[in-house]
Amino acid sequence: MSKIKTKPRVERIALTFDLFDLPTAQHKAGLAGLLLQIRSMKDRKIATASIPEVEELTRTTARIAFTAKSVQGLLDDLYDAKIVETSSASKWPNRKPKREETREEGQCGSGRAKLVKRYIYDIVQPQAPCLVRFFISPGDNPWLKLWRDMIWAIPRGINTTRSPFNKRAESLPCSEGATIWRDFTEFQEKLARSIFATGQISSALMLAAQSENAESVPFLGRNDQNFLLHFWQLVVLTYVPQVMDNDGKLAAKGYTLSIPDVADIREFSLAFPELLASLRLERRGFRPADALIDIPVQSSLEFLRHLRVLSSEKAKGEDWSACVSAVESFHMIKQGNNIKLLAFDRVANRPALVAKYDRIRNTFRNPLFRAAQLRSLLRDQPWYGGMLELFAERPWTFFVEHERTPRFIPRFGTDARTQFRAIFQDTQDMKNDEMSDSDRLGRIVQRLVNKYVEGRAEAKTGKKVKAFPKETVNGRERRIYPNEFREAQQRVCSDIFLSMRSRHDQDFVESFVGSICSVAQYLPSDDYQFLTSVLMRQSQKDATGPVLPCWEDVKALAMIAVSACSFATQPRESSTQQAKEKAT
Repeated sequence: MSKIKTKPRVERIALTFDLFDLPTAQHKAGLAGLLLQIRSMKDRKIATASIPEVEELTRTTARIAFTAKSVQGLLDDLYDAKIVETSSASKWPNRKPKREETREEGQCGSGRAKLVKRYIYDIVQPQAPCLVRFFISPGDNPWLKLWRDMIWAIPRGINTTRSPFNKRAESLPCSEGATIWRDFTEFQEKLARSIFATGQISSALMLAAQSENAESVPFLGRNDQNFLLHFWQLVVLTYVPQVMDNDGKLAAKGYTLSIPDVADIREFSLAFPELLASLRLERRGFRPADALIDIPVQSSLEFLRHLRVLSSEKAKGEDWSACVSAVESFHMIKQGNNIKLLAFDRVANRPALVAKYDRIRNTFRNPLFRAAQLRSLLRDQPWYGGMLELFAERPWTFFVEHERTPRFIPRFGTDARTQFRAIFQDTQDMKNDEMSDSDRLGRIVQRLVNKYVEGRAEAKTGKKVKAFPKETVNGRERRIYPNEFREAQQRVCSDIFLSMRSRHDQDFVESFVGSICSVAQYLPSDDYQFLTSVLMRQSQKDATGPVLPCWEDVKALAMIAVSACSFATQPRESSTQQAKEKAT
């Protein structure tokens, strides 16, 4: 009788992961997350048999040994969860509340607390024991809450994908552990025959992925690399983009996940826990203040900024900022049972990028102005590069002072004045040939627009600016503008802004020359020739060589300068006048 051969039971499998072999940033982040998870389990004194063994670790490679028990222990800890209570102001559809409560919240007009009804439900909450130990005040940390909300809304936004957490909340083993061990043994067996074992990838593991597309073509990946996709969630930073409506109100729209393209896993494993511990806890509403961003791609810049700050302040001279080559941002939103990708960007970690971003972040306060500056920075354009698109999309009252200008957002024109002032300060000791074309053009256009607005307002009111009194505040001298002059100046600004916005090409050039030069202007001959050459130059969007300023740059700068002028002459009463009024 022939003997039946049985396969020897595999007790231990060692896998080597190489950053240069991994196909996406999510896989590389997954490898960094896996190492972070193993380190955390060791620090928390979990049984050694339940922890995979890191046999070798270099800057770009890691060799890790697994057993069936260590894979199960790893996944059980990763997907650890528990059942907690949450309150809701309204009833959830198709679900009975655990109980109802009446609470006192807020203040009503009579000065007494307002009674509101709340519905209490039990929910499964991811615990993330690996991350909890790195956050400051984990029990009340807004970043940890934001991470949990993101996990429940994006990668696990559909109920059927929450099975690993639901199992662990019931103190049951995570089913993924046994599945992954089978995948590992299959991968090992086929690798001995020079074949890579593959499996399907779901959107719960890889952002914006589908196990099958509309044509029923499966989306496959190597089993060993698919395993890493369980862990990228441990090294992601979550942000909330804010969108402004036409009333000037900001509202959150989905989540932006910034995922690092890790270049040095050893350095990154040291830097990322420090990064989590350094996150500020200040809140705006119930979100971390630093997590609210103007555009989705800003999340990538924030990630790089955090690494740069660590390098300068906490790393004692070590350059941790170089441990990532780029950061990818996924702007995603849950709509019903669909998880949609709204935008994807990748920002390379290039020199001086963070310093320029830091200046924009710390200098400007208007969300629209700041967002336009960020887009120009990432596109490698002059600072005014995206302004014409912005002026065409939004109501003109967002940019020129008017009674309908939103009062609850910082003024666009104030940031415009700050930018022009910085240009004048940076170039005041330079000759024309030492300045960049954009700075030189900005100086010329801003001076012409200022003179035009001032001259037209003087003609309308019959008053001269030089006759207005001055006062000194905080060591700076400023002029006191009466209301009549200010209102006239704002009418001039609104008229010229709308006139320029509606004109293009030669029509704009003729309008600009005819209007701005309708008041007495003085320009040195070399500035006059430079401005003339720019106005006569056509757009060079598709040029392969250096892009020179053209009439579109003049238009953008002129409209920005008009905005700055409309906010420049706020009515101010002198301190003497204020004292007289108080005495009266």
